[in-house]
Amino acid sequence: MPTFAELKEISELTSTCYRTSNRAWLALMTVAAVVLVPRGGTEKVDLPFDLGSVSSSAFYAIALTMLVAVTIAFAAAHAQAFRAQKLAVAALAGLSADAKAEPTRLHPRDVFDALQQPTINRVGPLAQLIRGRYQFFPEAAKAPNWLRWLVNLYYFILKGVAFAFYFLVPSAALIQAFRAVNIVGGWKWLAWIGVVVAGGALLEVMWMELVHIARVIKTDLGTKPKPPDGAT
Repeated sequence: MPTFAELKEISELTSTCYRTSNRAWLALMTVAAVVLVPRGGTEKVDLPFDLGSVSSSAFYAIALTMLVAVTIAFAAAHAQAFRAQKLAVAALAGLSADAKAEPTRLHPRDVFDALQQPTINRVGPLAQLIRGRYQFFPEAAKAPNWLRWLVNLYYFILKGVAFAFYFLVPSAALIQAFRAVNIVGGWKWLAWIGVVVAGGALLEVMWMELVHIARVIKTDLGTKPKPPDGAT
């Protein structure tokens, strides 16, 4: 049975990974926002931070290079945070609904969730909140089926909105930058390779999130309720 001190160490492990992922995502969204701002077909583009103006072609070439680099960095950081989360959840798997984290009288899973630092993509607490008196263990295992269906529908909607901002906006910026860039020859092939690698990394973590969402909902709606599989 994990103690409070052990749970604190585990939560700090996952929180550190998610802090890195959050910073990488904010950097990615900053570049994506600059790329997606409409420019009306102008030949000159003003760079942010009063860095002057460059041709439209040069701007998108620079933006595409930055997007490829930051997209891969974000995908790697998010994958590591996801792996840390799964590792932590595995350590808490199989606990009974009335388990206690010594020296507290709290369930280890509730302690772990409370100690985790909030993240940009973590919407689980909003869904858990509407469970009312069933949001903590051991009562959580006794939640009626109608409430579990309502909570999981709300969770699915929240995740869908978060998913769009978290993954689809950067994907749109990557596509926009590649379509707008005007390069030929070997540089065009290099751009293709960069977009394929970055897009593939983003698709990998997108698929990982979709599988995770499906697993969380399936687990919570199971015939024998137990702590959700790392709902974030």
